[in-house]
Amino acid sequence: MKYLSILLLLATTACTSIPLKTLYKLRNASPLQAPAEHIRVAIRSDKNLQIKQGNVQLELGYQTADNQLDIHDIYFVEVQEYSQKHNQLPTALLNNLEDNQQVIILKLTAADAAQFKQRQQLISQYEQTGQRGRGWLIASVNGGCYKNAKQPTSLPTDIFIQFEPQDGYLLFVEDLDILSHEQMANTHIGKCN
Repeated sequence: MKYLSILLLLATTACTSIPLKTLYKLRNASPLQAPAEHIRVAIRSDKNLQIKQGNVQLELGYQTADNQLDIHDIYFVEVQEYSQKHNQLPTALLNNLEDNQQVIILKLTAADAAQFKQRQQLISQYEQTGQRGRGWLIASVNGGCYKNAKQPTSLPTDIFIQFEPQDGYLLFVEDLDILSHEQMANTHIGKCN
């Protein structure tokens, strides 16, 4: 089950970077074995950015050549916590946290975690037959709002992922400007109501 690709929809341009240490850890990660209730996405960005459920999504996909499985699920993760500097944040999320930044931690809803587990079991059963498919897990930001009246011209954002608490958060994408990125054309970050 280590054949599942871990992708980030926004990580394909020169203006973003995935640290080599993260690439190594992701290569050895197995999201299909991770307890769904422990999967987290963390966003480190300007403290005026507000993210709600549905603004960040995880996509789980798995396709087989024999068409036995064709999974394409989208999970709208919910906000678990908004945090600025405090002692309860893991070190990886506190590193380089600036005064004007916050950390937003998101998780699967209980219903989505149950469905994710069901998909993990289906894929596991298929791969136990000795066959393999092509899988992916994509995290993307598709909305949000800005608390200040003055709209920013750029919004540099770091995205982290965690599969198991003991493994901690992996820095997945660093300094992604979610306002100017070409693949964010459908993302609306407007003024909060």
